Amino acid sequence: MALLEVKNIYKSFGGVKAIQDFSLAADAGQIHGIIGPNGAGKTTIFNVISGVYPADQGSVTLNGQDITKIEQYKITRLGMGRTFQNIRLFKGLTVEENVMCAFDPQSRYSILGGLVPTPRRRAEEKRGRELCRKYLEIVGMADFLNERPENLSYGMQRRIEIARALMCEPKVLLLDEPAAGLNPTEVSELTELIQRISKEIGFGILLIEHRLELVMSISDIIHVQNFGKTIAVGTPAEVQHNPEVIEAYLGKEEKGFYALVPSTKCSLLSFLERACVMDLDAFRAPLKTEDVARRGHLSLEERSNLYMWGYHRVLDSFQFHITLTDGIADAGLRALVGAGLRKALEGVLDAPLRIDALTLFKQENRNRPFSAVARLPFANVQTAQETA
Repeated sequence: MALLEVKNIYKSFGGVKAIQDFSLAADAGQIHGIIGPNGAGKTTIFNVISGVYPADQGSVTLNGQDITKIEQYKITRLGMGRTFQNIRLFKGLTVEENVMCAFDPQSRYSILGGLVPTPRRRAEEKRGRELCRKYLEIVGMADFLNERPENLSYGMQRRIEIARALMCEPKVLLLDEPAAGLNPTEVSELTELIQRISKEIGFGILLIEHRLELVMSISDIIHVQNFGKTIAVGTPAEVQHNPEVIEAYLGKEEKGFYALVPSTKCSLLSFLERACVMDLDAFRAPLKTEDVARRGHLSLEERSNLYMWGYHRVLDSFQFHITLTDGIADAGLRALVGAGLRKALEGVLDAPLRIDALTLFKQENRNRPFSAVARLPFANVQTAQETA
């Protein structure tokens, strides 16, 4: 029997079928990646497995025990740890105090021990501090015990969250978008950390992540979700060449090219984006039928934007970016190109990128290269400087 077995689970919210017949079997030391477009049901799978939501159908078994219908805190005690996409550290507490918060549910002393410092309580508190230092050492944060997390980098905060999950002494660890918001160096360090703790501690890891090169490089098995359904299960090599996967996820246009994007939202860039869209709209070529057809996976807002502005992501839904490549349909090639770009740009991305001019390009037709029409320097370069 596998360490974690998920059998034929279903979960709906009203008329929305978030999970349809999902199954998984993970052994100790294995890493299972779960990927798919936004809204595919990935986080809902984690929520059902960890007891946040009850499954409508199916079962979840951890180390031979059925945990399908038991409370979330009991599932944690039985050996399931989890991190979340949005960092959930407590401001005002130190790194050590944040990590120790996860130890209380594991403490083994009586109600009396909770009221007065009995010998058993003192022994448990000592054990907790030792575990805390052990796991902070593993994630490389042992030198920051007394720091406040809000004063540390985003990558460091991610590591603290993983240490806190490890304090539950899990048999299975669920990582939800652990690389979200990290720079390339931090992603590389995180990849090494996940691989190391999987081998050294030997528990099963379930990983949800949008950075495909990370998932492909460390996962033993990948599950691909789309609209609540599993469309492919296999090794990274098998999955990345699956036609259904390419069509539903890897082949989406906005996922098919590489670009530089700002690490934080910038009001100056947002103003520039809006001005360009509105002021240059009169020069835009009319929308063609093939332009609509090639963008098949659009939300209602994106489709409305497409008809109004000729592009599916503008104004509030647009993210400023500097395009580095054309669309790359082959997932394996795209992963290689991505790794090469990150290596070539290592060090450059950690410093402010100077934006000092606006250049207008023209494309005669879709299959022709762009040509520069005009370059317009900014009057005040300092106000146009932003971190990318």
